Amino acid sequence: MAIKILEKQLKGGLLSVRIEISLRRYCSEPIEFFSDLDAIDLLSDDYQILSVVKSNNISNTKRGGGKQTGIWQFTAKAVRKQTTRKPKAKPKVEPKVEPKQEPKQEPKQEPKQEPKQEPKVEPKVEEKQEPQKSEPTPPTPPTPPIQPPQKKDSTSSNFRARISSISKKNKKED
Repeated sequence: MAIKILEKQLKGGLLSVRIEISLRRYCSEPIEFFSDLDAIDLLSDDYQILSVVKSNNISNTKRGGGKQTGIWQFTAKAVRKQTTRKPKAKPKVEPKVEPKQEPKQEPKQEPKQEPKQEPKVEPKVEEKQEPQKSEPTPPTPPTPPIQPPQKKDSTSSNFRARISSISKKNKKED
């Protein structure tokens, strides 16, 4: 649904708006109606609507005498858009860090290290895995063929069939 505002005019407290809706091109597109509430929603960003003076309805189809352009009149006030200012960036003050003085330490004697012994590694024995035996899946049963729908008997609700069966009965009786 393509909606266009053709003109907006605010004089005093009276807002006049002319709106157009485009026709639907395909019958698969839904039929849309544009009314007062839709116009108020469309204008709510720019104006504060107080009341409706003149209402209208438009549609995206010509069926039923639908129009594609309409004029609405509202009592309204212009809304000031609030501009937000970015706060001034404060200069970052890094705290002064005094270098820590490490206390004087006496040299420690390191204990004597014995030569490292390598741990014994046991050889790994690889186990042979037997291939998994998959069970054969049972075959799926064949699907039955699709049968065409059966013809209805002469007692069906088909008007012509009923009339012809009545006429045949009347001819046999004569």
